[in-house]
Amino acid sequence: VVMIPAMLFAMYEKNGQPLEVVIRNIYRVCFQRPKQRPYKTNNFYAVLERQNQLDREVYQIVRKEKADPHRTKTDRSRHRKSEPNG
Repeated sequence: VVMIPAMLFAMYEKNGQPLEVVIRNIYRVCFQRPKQRPYKTNNFYAVLERQNQLDREVYQIVRKEKADPHRTKTDRSRHRKSEPNG
């Protein structure tokens, strides 16, 4: 009776794994890990869609500034703080 556990640990293998590894995996699945594991992904297409939307907004802003004939040169220079007046 004393030799049966020692023989099991020495001789038993399942899928190339010894008995202690199999017991540890069963313990992890049943007690340590959560029962429901939600599958979460990072959707690459959502990232591309957000980038596309931002590009469209920037294009519309740039197109609006070029097409606005009512803005004068002084209006444009007020918004540019990095350029020297002259």
